[in-house]
Amino acid sequence: LKYPYTCLEQRASKAIGLADASLWQEVMASLPAHLDDHGLAQYWPSNTQQGSEILTAYLLTVAHEAGYAVPEQAKMQMLAALSNVVEGRIAVREAKQYADQVIRKLILLETLSRYGVAKPGHWDNIEFAPQRWPTASVIDALGAVKRMPELKQRGEWLQQLRNTLRSRFDLQGTVLNLSRESDESYWWLMHTPDQNAIRALMSLFDDVGFKDDAPKLLRSVLARQKNGAWRTTTANAWGRLMLAQFANRYESVPVSGSAELIYGKHNKTIALGQDTQTLLPWASGDQALTVNAPGQGKPWIMVRSLASLPLKKPLFAGYQIERQVLPVEQKNRGQWTVGDVVEVRLTVVANSDMAWVVVDDPIPASSSILGTGLGGDSALQEPGNKADVRAWPAFTERTATVFKQYYRHLPKGSHVINYQLRLNQAGTFRLGNSHVEAMYAPEMFADMPVADVVIIP
Repeated sequence: LKYPYTCLEQRASKAIGLADASLWQEVMASLPAHLDDHGLAQYWPSNTQQGSEILTAYLLTVAHEAGYAVPEQAKMQMLAALSNVVEGRIAVREAKQYADQVIRKLILLETLSRYGVAKPGHWDNIEFAPQRWPTASVIDALGAVKRMPELKQRGEWLQQLRNTLRSRFDLQGTVLNLSRESDESYWWLMHTPDQNAIRALMSLFDDVGFKDDAPKLLRSVLARQKNGAWRTTTANAWGRLMLAQFANRYESVPVSGSAELIYGKHNKTIALGQDTQTLLPWASGDQALTVNAPGQGKPWIMVRSLASLPLKKPLFAGYQIERQVLPVEQKNRGQWTVGDVVEVRLTVVANSDMAWVVVDDPIPASSSILGTGLGGDSALQEPGNKADVRAWPAFTERTATVFKQYYRHLPKGSHVINYQLRLNQAGTFRLGNSHVEAMYAPEMFADMPVADVVIIP
């Protein structure tokens, strides 16, 4: 891990992310020098600055999750400091600046509960309203309540928290995402959407009702990586811990042997232990697919149905698309003529946030897609021609037959994409479908047939 900074958080996150116990011991050896007079951890050793209760909670939490030791004296100082913050004996300046006292207290309560020092009285000044909390706070509260059997409302609160967390999931095909992500980047609390998704999966490992959905959320979590890593140091630390726990629960026995696929009159044997793709032809009538894997371990199997059929009406699965063709320069009203300039307006509705999305729209062959024009042909815009700063194309592809626009991240909601083209050739042109697809979750897509275009000389 190439972490360029020497602050306490990055050194600790690096040790956790690499599962390097010796590096963790080096970090812990320097920990006493990082504690202020209250026992709160500082990013760098200092005699003048107040420590951070958020950094303190993070260090104790990841250490507990990883099974790593914290020096006893330092640990007791840090836990006492967190208790004093929760009970109001230590004032935190940043809490006044951001007005996020409840969110901060839930972070600290989750940490204190891990070491058995959280008290029922710590909840007295917290209004229990998980529906109004950010997802990270729901996860924190769920962890704290699980570890506090002495709470009178424990059973009721656990049910509410689990229901609230499940309500934040958006299932699309084989991918499970968290909703409201665009509003939940609490960077000053070291909470990010990546970290929320990772910790949400970890918090539900022991929920029997969630067992079948765990692989779907895992796919979503892994799809967030770029170049094999998540975007923040804390997310990478949590991600390594999550993957280790996931493997221990679901993949503790290595997969070996082969699997037999039986579908109607067709059958095929495939080797296990590596990523394998295979195709079976369609069987006539209603037929069941049977998979027999007598070897060791429990392999993951994904089944998709593929068919080449003419599309007669829109088909939406996770996305919706609407297409309008508007005249910019038109010689003859009501018909297209060579030389006319056309604006195509695509309205894309995304049911959830997703990384790497492509919008693919066909054009009459030999037409020229213009590089600039009214509204900006390469700009993703809100309806009403208001610039959308939430998502910008990573790349725009213009050819003689298609317009494609790629997005590194397309958030949940409605978006309008405008582009313009000049009609260069007369004839009747049969076009393909207007298409939207999540490139790494292709079961999330939208297809809409496009009518033939007639262009006169």
